[in-house]
Amino acid sequence: MAGFGWAAMLLPFTDNAPLFESFEFDAALWQAENVQASSQQVTIFVCPSDIASGFKSVGVGTSQFAMASYAASFGPGDLNADPGNRRGVFSRNSATRLQQIPDGLSNTLFVCERQNGPLRQPGEDFSQSESDVVFETTWAGAVRNFNNPDDDQARFVLFRSGHVPGSMDSDENDASTPHVGGFHVTFGDGGVRFLNSKIDLELFQELSTRNSGEMLPNF
Repeated sequence: MAGFGWAAMLLPFTDNAPLFESFEFDAALWQAENVQASSQQVTIFVCPSDIASGFKSVGVGTSQFAMASYAASFGPGDLNADPGNRRGVFSRNSATRLQQIPDGLSNTLFVCERQNGPLRQPGEDFSQSESDVVFETTWAGAVRNFNNPDDDQARFVLFRSGHVPGSMDSDENDASTPHVGGFHVTFGDGGVRFLNSKIDLELFQELSTRNSGEMLPNF
């Protein structure tokens, strides 16, 4: 199932079974058989505060892939330079069993927000940003870069915990937030929390790993 993302696998559990069944999983996500389904907006995957994403798309080649506001945790490793350094729960075309998360589901990040469009301060209008860093997130999956076949654009569905969301030092592989003062995350036990943007980076990175064995403080 080349390229399909975590959110696509959740479709049957979010009252979107017909959309899930319209995919041809024997073909790659970016092939013609799947372009129409991938262009459909799924409102549950769009944060109401992320005005850059609602009913908008990421263009790849001549195809359009509906945006989303959430990405899954790859961990603190480099998504591009070292894609095998997967310390989070998610990576390219992978599956993780609960037994492979010894840090505990309530202490392990699964999903974090990502504000699409150019890097900007939380609450700032995206049209005012002058940053060259641009966040692009889709729900359907990682869409291959047709100009560079070795780049499968994993950042479309994954984030690395290189910076705390809201940091102006972030790059396009990080998470980001439209909210002033913090960001939403989902843990492995299904819990959703609003974490403070002043959270220590080391703690944020520890939360993004699944088997590092840290003793975490209260957060």
